Amino acid sequence: MKKFLRNILWLLLPLALLAWPADRWLSSRLKHSLEMAQGEFSVWEDIYSAKMQNEVAVYGSSRAWCHYDPEILKDSLKAETYNLGMDGYGFYMQHMRHLEYFRYNKHPKYIILNLDLFTFEMPKGLYNATQFIPYMSHSENMRSYMRPLQGFTRFDYYVPLLRYYGRKSECISLISDAMQGKQSLPMRHKGYHAHASEWNEDFKNAAKLMEKYSIVIDSPVVQLMDRFLTDCARENIQVVMVYSPENIAIRDFLRNKQQLVDLFRHIAQKHSLLFLDYSDDPLCYDRSNFYNASHLNARGSRLFSQKLGHYLKTNGFMPKNMAATP
Repeated sequence: MKKFLRNILWLLLPLALLAWPADRWLSSRLKHSLEMAQGEFSVWEDIYSAKMQNEVAVYGSSRAWCHYDPEILKDSLKAETYNLGMDGYGFYMQHMRHLEYFRYNKHPKYIILNLDLFTFEMPKGLYNATQFIPYMSHSENMRSYMRPLQGFTRFDYYVPLLRYYGRKSECISLISDAMQGKQSLPMRHKGYHAHASEWNEDFKNAAKLMEKYSIVIDSPVVQLMDRFLTDCARENIQVVMVYSPENIAIRDFLRNKQQLVDLFRHIAQKHSLLFLDYSDDPLCYDRSNFYNASHLNARGSRLFSQKLGHYLKTNGFMPKNMAATP
């Protein structure tokens, strides 16, 4: 038995020693992938480069990263702008990215916080989890926020290569690109991606699966936002809360949107913040501005960014009265 165990040990030892450099190589290649994980790696790399000097930061979900053109906002506000929108996540995971951003970079003067139907919904699992793989073993914030969610085991954070298990296609693609010397074009610019697509059938297909959607408001996420806004005020960072345009087709699909909007207004009033609600803006009535019911396309994004930039340039980030209408 001892001989058997010794032979197993000698077999596993070289594999264990090779796991560390293999893990480092794959993680390094993955970090510099411009196409995988919806282009999220370019944002994480900008965060961890510790060189971000922007005065304005945009927070939010996919409705942030494809609605706010940082170059248009920069031109309007005369301030360097970066879009930190995080595809597929509400405020819980957005706050994790915020902590990493603040840990490594100069803090902005202004934050545009984009709101949507899923802002206060606690995620049950990890969407687009590949984006976290190169960083999760050394990021305390990622471990803390991601452990309660389905997607990785506790061993994935510490055992080399284990978190790559089940990601055969990504590994093959990384190795193939390395051997061919392939260089892909950036998907995002300062975190922003303009969708050139025209209106599709996403909303129509979703409506077939359920008659109405009830918006989820998880109180721990509401409390997390409250603490975040208090922290920003302590650092003299001015936050403006924005509900960006959504197509009118989505209205009849929702049960309790007014409850959500009322909560947004309450939070804004509590913290004396400007809340701009564009959900009934003229942009919402024209399908040519959208690629689905909740996301602006490149055309709509350009028009919205110009409109928001003009408003903030003219009126500033501070509320002049709590009933401000964009």
